Amino acid sequence: MKIKYIIDYKGYGNIYQVTSTRNGTCLDITKEEAQDFDESTTYFSAKADVSVRSVEQVEVKSPLGESLGADALQPYHISHWS
Repeated sequence: MKIKYIIDYKGYGNIYQVTSTRNGTCLDITKEEAQDFDESTTYFSAKADVSVRSVEQVEVKSPLGESLGADALQPYHISHWS
């Protein structure tokens, strides 16, 4: 196996940097472009590897417990010591 490219995460947004080991050329690429590189010939830095493999997260807009229904939470009563 011969490493042809080195990919590093720039630390913000969707920007990665790919460096060619042949001539040292550096280019900025997107996450999708980084995912397209052949893993057998590409070295990913630790930050880039974690970032490329991460799953996009989505904000939950409904209040916590709504999917259970309000009645499901009623049996739980917290008492306070006086």
